[in-house]
Amino acid sequence: GKIVAHELHQLMQKFPQYITEVRGKGLIAGIRITPPVRDFVARLRDHKLLTVAASDNVLRLLPPLIVNEDEIKEAIGIIAGVFAELDAEQASDNVLRLLPPLIVTEDEIGEAIGIIAGAFAEFDAEQASAAQ
Repeated sequence: GKIVAHELHQLMQKFPQYITEVRGKGLIAGIRITPPVRDFVARLRDHKLLTVAASDNVLRLLPPLIVNEDEIKEAIGIIAGVFAELDAEQASDNVLRLLPPLIVTEDEIGEAIGIIAGAFAEFDAEQASAAQ
């Protein structure tokens, strides 16, 4: 149980944007996560790790009593891998893709650049006010 708790707290330090709480007793553990837990359980299942949702945002881990340290670390590695996948997906969602039509006038390009610059300025202003 101590190994599970230690590994989960390490995981929480690595992915604080996704894990808000770790709790449990012995081998039974619950991880409060920010992604939708049912989707996360499905992703883990795709990686051959079976878990269940304990509530809307809590992932329950209940390994067999004969689990060994290597198996615990393998399971934690799979969970970490799914969190890393989420990070990669969010990073790719934040990429701006511009596919202009084949025939564009100089005025249309200028207008598009103005719109994009305005959107970035608006975003920067929102971030600055949120930081205060």
